[in-house]
Amino acid sequence: MATLKVFLHGKEVSSLRLEPGREYILGRAEGSAVQLDEQPGISRQHFRVSDESGQWVASVISKFGEVIHGGQPVPLVELTHGAVFKLAGYDFRFLETDERSQVVSQPTAAGDAHDIAMAAGAEHLGQPTEAMVDPAQAPAMRPPATLSLVPSGPNGAAGTAATSPMPQGFAPAQFEGNEEATNVGIVLPARPFIRIVKADGVESRIELDGKKWLAGREDSCDIFLPDRKASRRQFEITSTPEGYFITDMGSSNGTVLNGDPLIPEDPRPLQSGDVISVNSLLLYFEIRDPNFEKRLVSIPQEIMAAPAMVPMPRFEIINYPVPAGAGGGGAVRMDHGYDQGRGDKKKPNTMRLALILVIVVGGLYALFGSDSGDSKKAPSVNDKVDAMSRLSPQQRQLVKEIYVTARNLYMQGKFENAHEQLKKLHEIIPEGYEGSKAMEEDCLAQRAAAEQLAFVEQERKRVEEQKRMIDRNIRECNGLADTSMNVEQIRQCLAPTIGLDPTNPLVADLIGRVERRVLARDQKLASQRDYSDRVGRGRAMFERAEGLRAKSDWYAAIDAYGKHIASDFPDPNGLKARSQSSIVQIRKMISDRVDEYLASAEAAYQSKNYKEAIEAAKRAKEFDPKSEKAAEYIGKVRRELNAQLRTIYEDAILYEGVGRVQEAQTKWRQIIDRDTTDGEYFLKSKIKLKNYSDQSP
Repeated sequence: MATLKVFLHGKEVSSLRLEPGREYILGRAEGSAVQLDEQPGISRQHFRVSDESGQWVASVISKFGEVIHGGQPVPLVELTHGAVFKLAGYDFRFLETDERSQVVSQPTAAGDAHDIAMAAGAEHLGQPTEAMVDPAQAPAMRPPATLSLVPSGPNGAAGTAATSPMPQGFAPAQFEGNEEATNVGIVLPARPFIRIVKADGVESRIELDGKKWLAGREDSCDIFLPDRKASRRQFEITSTPEGYFITDMGSSNGTVLNGDPLIPEDPRPLQSGDVISVNSLLLYFEIRDPNFEKRLVSIPQEIMAAPAMVPMPRFEIINYPVPAGAGGGGAVRMDHGYDQGRGDKKKPNTMRLALILVIVVGGLYALFGSDSGDSKKAPSVNDKVDAMSRLSPQQRQLVKEIYVTARNLYMQGKFENAHEQLKKLHEIIPEGYEGSKAMEEDCLAQRAAAEQLAFVEQERKRVEEQKRMIDRNIRECNGLADTSMNVEQIRQCLAPTIGLDPTNPLVADLIGRVERRVLARDQKLASQRDYSDRVGRGRAMFERAEGLRAKSDWYAAIDAYGKHIASDFPDPNGLKARSQSSIVQIRKMISDRVDEYLASAEAAYQSKNYKEAIEAAKRAKEFDPKSEKAAEYIGKVRRELNAQLRTIYEDAILYEGVGRVQEAQTKWRQIIDRDTTDGEYFLKSKIKLKNYSDQSP
């Protein structure tokens, strides 16, 4: 049996049972097998799920978007068990089960579909339920209340609780993940937790509440990752009816599950005891009983007690005064009644207890140790006897009472009080009594140790307060880092953190975000300035061409317009199009003016007025020096005119040769009237007339 489950933002919204041989259309259209919400990127009929020769396939039929599978857009997905693909805000999960492997239990008198569902959920969590057995047998099958603890496992969590053997007929559910390290007995329901272990061994635990949890470096993430190399959105954990799943959100450095890197956007099943690695962080996913600590309190103290590291003698405080008499004094006897009256006091922590044990052993050694000390520091027995013999009976009695009181206070760990008593004793007998000097030195050592512990505790509190101040300052400046365009402003905001921890990586991150934003702004402004400069240079080229046109320097204007068009300067105002239009207009104007002059020349030519025809054609040539038409026309008329003038000139030469000078001069004047000033015969005739004019008186 195949099923396609549909999730919207992590919440299941539909479950489509797929029957072999059929196809199903999914999209926004009414009547779709699953009608999707109207969201950008979803067509009315977006993709088809069909059975292709026993293989279920999801194929895209929309022209406007593919589905996402394995972090990549694809047009087709071959559906295998557990396959996941995405579309807009939807997740589609394909599940395929073998009906032959399913075991259908007989319903009980008290069981119904709800019980079976609860049993399935408990089996997923690795815990049996009463719905799995006959209710009549359930009371007899519950394990007895005895409990033992095993040492902690490699994860550092408490050891697994071991109960008495399962009664006959009790079938424990199979559980593929690591057995929950903190379960004591059978506890329902269990809750998911994340235990975060930093590189320095510091641990923190987060209880996961809800159905979806985002992990990353952003403060808004449900699971905050204290590692600057973690992505802002690293991975996501989702709770579904099929269990827990983890999905890498396309992180920069990747997410590793039990040693295997996750494929981005590809959900993977997550079970209790799985280890998630993100750079230097280790995250343990655990399914726990949230009331475990409370239940642990109810375990008998004999079970929880650990063997002492060093056997410590217990003493009973003896009430004095001591009976008077020589050598009298209270005896200190060993007894287990030392703890009477102290059971209601808070026990010291392990470190303090170990320190006290070491100090007590050292004190006992100082009191009852070897006799090999320096004779100058340790008075002899005779000296002590002499010192005591010098005292009155009342003083001896008082010394013994003070000594016993000081010793009892010392054994109770009340070193300050013991020291006060010993000071009184040594005022009476400076030489000391029964190792009181060594006891006093040890009391002073205990005071120094206590002061050191107080200093360490004070330093720890100072560091914690400093961390809180830094965290608060970082949160306050985080919003500014997302908007500020002033590096000095963000530095001033971060001044408290910089003063306390100048190498804090978050400081560099926030300042870097502002610096990158400022750099991007400066680059954009520089680009805009460069763009404006290039636009101005293009406009200057256009204006130069316009100036040449205004001076009627037509071909220079055409050349300037052409260079403007060929330039790579940006043209937001369409000046290049105007340049192209100006070139067309100038060329047309030149052509029209040339045609006008040539038309006048042609009219004169038709009237046999060759001189005027040439003059009109020359005006066309002057207006357009590159006009081949005008040049050809001038050449044609010039040839015809020269042919006529040649005949007249030759006649004038003949008249000149026979002495008929007046008739020759008439011919030459006729040539000057009919020829242009630059004509060949005009110049020859002018020279002839000038020669004769110079010869006349």
